[in-house]
Amino acid sequence: MLLAAQPTVRQSWRMAEHPPENTDRLVWGQALRALRKRHGRTVNEAAQAFEPERYTPGDPDKGVSVQRWSQIEKGNYRFSETQRARLAKAAGGDLEEFELERARILGHQRQAPARELAERTPRGLVIPLWGRAELAPEGWKVKGADVSEASFNLEDLARASIGATHLADDLMQPKADAGALVIFDRARRPALDKGCVVETLSGELWPRIYAGEDADHVIVRSVARPDRPQAFRRADVRGVYAVRFWGD
Repeated sequence: MLLAAQPTVRQSWRMAEHPPENTDRLVWGQALRALRKRHGRTVNEAAQAFEPERYTPGDPDKGVSVQRWSQIEKGNYRFSETQRARLAKAAGGDLEEFELERARILGHQRQAPARELAERTPRGLVIPLWGRAELAPEGWKVKGADVSEASFNLEDLARASIGATHLADDLMQPKADAGALVIFDRARRPALDKGCVVETLSGELWPRIYAGEDADHVIVRSVARPDRPQAFRRADVRGVYAVRFWGD
């Protein structure tokens, strides 16, 4: 009697809660490499931070600690909790980041809830504003990942007072490059040290940073040369407007 062949069942370590020990070391190694790269550290820098006493300044590429770090990232290491904290610090992060990176590789990372898309309301097309990444002293943090912090109404950019121009120079770098689209609102005054557009009586439009005014002048500055303000005679200015958007 012929017996039907039983299908081979393979278990993927990527979704396993407790992967085999050898595989777990590989995952820790991958997580360590990802953590190091995220913080912009080279193998050489991480190795020196991890084992300064074994570091070889005269020949860093052949230093014992450099070779050892490379082996650790390949999973050839016992990642005890004490050593994991030291490794994470040498890679530029901390133990929590290290463990989150491992969880991401295994597929266990907490996922943010489904997010609302733009919604058509009586007030216009409203777009929720979601989480933002911020660099804190202890590392990168994400705020507002689960709950929308605010919203933006696209109708605000469709008013009769809205104008647009292109940036003609590189003086606003790195905020904006030459050729960038600048949308401004003639009905809004600019705030100090925020984006503005100066419109002259001759029709010129100057996207800059608003620096204030005196009795006779409107004063603005660029980002690239903040120490060289630019003054426009009030008699030559039609208006100074708030920038709503810089972009491509």
